[in-house]
Amino acid sequence: MMLQMLLFFMVAQCSCLVPVGPCLGLHSSANCGLARSAPPRFVESYYDKRMRDERLRQAALEAPDAGSTTGSGTAATLQQAAIKITEQLSAKQDSARMYALKRRLMQLCNEVERGAKVNLRQQEEIEEMVKELEGMSPIKSPLQAPEINGRWQLIYTTSASILGIGRLFRPFGPIYQTISVPDLSAENGGVIKWGPIRFSRWVKASLEPIVGSESEVMVRFKRFRIGFLRIPAPKSAMSELDTTYLDSNLRISRGGKGNIMILLKDDLPVYGV
Repeated sequence: MMLQMLLFFMVAQCSCLVPVGPCLGLHSSANCGLARSAPPRFVESYYDKRMRDERLRQAALEAPDAGSTTGSGTAATLQQAAIKITEQLSAKQDSARMYALKRRLMQLCNEVERGAKVNLRQQEEIEEMVKELEGMSPIKSPLQAPEINGRWQLIYTTSASILGIGRLFRPFGPIYQTISVPDLSAENGGVIKWGPIRFSRWVKASLEPIVGSESEVMVRFKRFRIGFLRIPAPKSAMSELDTTYLDSNLRISRGGKGNIMILLKDDLPVYGV
């Protein structure tokens, strides 16, 4: 009996020294009298923080009810930038198209000698280019623009009277038109010929802007000059003039009867009448 009690006492002492609970997961630390160690601490790295912030920002932008200043402001800024870029590209395309039209127009006007030798195909091509340019005019209020003032050289017209078709006197050399909106005056002039004889011819006119229009004027002719002869113009001598395209070196105008006049800016001095 004494031997059995001794063996029981030795086993009990050993069971208190071996921490079988925490290692095997069968007992709690309280049962074995040992304190559990604290859980390890994880330090958030810079990369993890950036990723977390980025996920939060994307979630805020993609949320259906996102109404924050950051989300709406960013979207509005991007939209404005896209609109601006589109407008810039469109302006560049229009500028390139305008340059190509003007170049072809001047080439064709030179070939047809101001319209005196134009055929139907050439006339139709010129009129199509004129219509397209009229829709692209960079100056929307010609009568208010300084570019309209100065001396212009006629390079094409559909007016038979200006070309002298079927008339005794026909133009020889350049035909000019000088406009001064501040003075409300205009002068048309050039050289006409009759056989071997040549005369200078000038027409003085006043301009009356048409009420409600920023491009149309009434042209009232005042006097004519042929050589040294000056003749007062009849009161019925008048016409309308509408500037449908204007830039720094090209002007397109239409007369009261719909005749087209295409002119290039000319910087030579002009002698009055």
